[in-house]
Amino acid sequence: MITINQYIKLLEKYLKQHKQINTVLTSNEADFAAYYKIVYPVAHIDYVTQRISGDNISHQFEIIIGDLFDPNVPASEFEIYSDCNLIADDLLTYFENQVNVDYEISPDTSIQKFTDANGDRVAGAVFVITFNQFRASDNCITPIDDNLSVAKPVMYYGAVNGVPTSLSGLTSTQATEATLDTGLGNPFVIALDDLYSLELVNDTSASNLDLTALYVRNGTLTAKDNTVYNLYYYEQAVPYSTSHKHKIRVR
Repeated sequence: MITINQYIKLLEKYLKQHKQINTVLTSNEADFAAYYKIVYPVAHIDYVTQRISGDNISHQFEIIIGDLFDPNVPASEFEIYSDCNLIADDLLTYFENQVNVDYEISPDTSIQKFTDANGDRVAGAVFVITFNQFRASDNCITPIDDNLSVAKPVMYYGAVNGVPTSLSGLTSTQATEATLDTGLGNPFVIALDDLYSLELVNDTSASNLDLTALYVRNGTLTAKDNTVYNLYYYEQAVPYSTSHKHKIRVR
C-alpha cells in the first residue's frame, strides 16, 4: 500500500522536474503563506484527507501553482491563470497516464483560479488531485498479537441432520447467551470456542426444563481461522411437534 509520504515524494519529484516550476514546497497553507524564500513560479503541496470505502482507499492533495503578476499591467493576472492551468493539466495528465503502478487518479477535478495580495502579488491555479488504490483490509497485517482487534464467535448453534463435520450452516454469535429456535428439526448442536464452557441450557418453551446435561460433548470442529470449537450434541427422543426455544448460556 502506498503511504501519504510516498505520494508526496511522487508529486514533488514530478513538480521539481517541470521546466516551468522553480520552487516546490510541501506544508500546510499557513506555513506556505509565511514562507518568503520563494523563486516563482511556485508549486505547493498540502495533504487534505483520506477516505476509505470498502476495498478502496483514496488520498487527496491540494496543489497550488502560482506566479507573480504586476497589477499595473493589464491582463497580466489572466496570463498567469492560463499558464498555471496548463501546468496543472500537465501534472494530472502525467499521473493519469502512468502504467504498472498501484494507484489511479480520479478523472474529475476542478481547477480554480486564485489571487493573493498578502505580501507578494500572486495569482494562479488551485486544485485537488485524488489518488485511489486497493485497500488490503487483512487483519493479519496489523501490528498486534493474536489479532485481538477482530472478535471471534463465542459459539455456533442450530438444528442439524446428524453430527456436523463443519460449522457451515450454523448460526454464530459473539455473545455469551443465545437462543436456539429448534423448529421441527432434530438433533441440535452447540459449538463453543475452546476458551468457554457450557453453563446452562433451558427449554423456555417447556417451563425452563434444564437440558444442560443432555447436550453431550461430541468431538470438535475447526473454523477457517483454525479456532477449535467443542461440539455439544443433543437428540430429542421424540421430535418436537412445535418449535421450542433452547436458551443457551456459556462462561
